[in-house]
Amino acid sequence: MSDLNVGIVGLGWVAGAHIDTFKNVEGANITAVCSRRELDKNQLEQQYGIPLKIYKDYNDMLNDLSLDIIDFCTEHPLHAEQVIAAAKAGKHLF
Repeated sequence: MSDLNVGIVGLGWVAGAHIDTFKNVEGANITAVCSRRELDKNQLEQQYGIPLKIYKDYNDMLNDLSLDIIDFCTEHPLHAEQVIAAAKAGKHLF
């Protein structure tokens, strides 16, 4: 079985814990993050130790065919709409 690529939506304290955890899961690769904030690619790589694609638009992230799993680290009221959109895009949900 090939590795699965994970995209993280939301980049607060919870996302950092998820990224650190996924880095220890064999077969899972964190490859992208989506945040409303302006993010610096170099700073993120230095902070997390891995290169990350940065998305500001959630729909652009969902259209990334390289992503298999979307991990939701946003505020709870946003989850339903985001999860439904990810499911419709054929992504696995976490």
